[in-house]
Amino acid sequence: MLILDVHLGAENGLDAMASLLDASPATGVLVLTMQDDPALRAGAGGYVLKEAPRADLVAAVRAVARGENYLHPQLAARVVLEHDPAGLLEPRELEMLRLIALGHTNAQIAQDLFLSVRTVETHRANIQRKLGLCGRAELVRCALEREVIGP
Repeated sequence: MLILDVHLGAENGLDAMASLLDASPATGVLVLTMQDDPALRAGAGGYVLKEAPRADLVAAVRAVARGENYLHPQLAARVVLEHDPAGLLEPRELEMLRLIALGHTNAQIAQDLFLSVRTVETHRANIQRKLGLCGRAELVRCALEREVIGP
């Protein structure tokens, strides 16, 4: 596990990350930064803002260590604009769609996002209603089409 600041003084953290991942592809990378950087597209497994509470950093480290991706909730609004230009989904709903499409159960999502299972079920029902979808397969297809997850 590597926790990396993208801005390493004169050196670019993304270049360092690319070299590290070439040398050790199994290393989980969590980027800690103050601003929106293209770290996830460069291969980072997670992205946390420097001002995030310690609990968020711990949750991110655990998610990346399990081989999952983690995107800090405050960055979700940017993801929504990028992947939901019609603005149908709330940032939390888009994060739920991503986790559902990645195969997480309602209980896993609830644990990862510090929510009740019932709240996750409600968000899932709202996503399906807003997008006119039913079932996990349609949610996965939708997430792939919107590039919320990769193929």
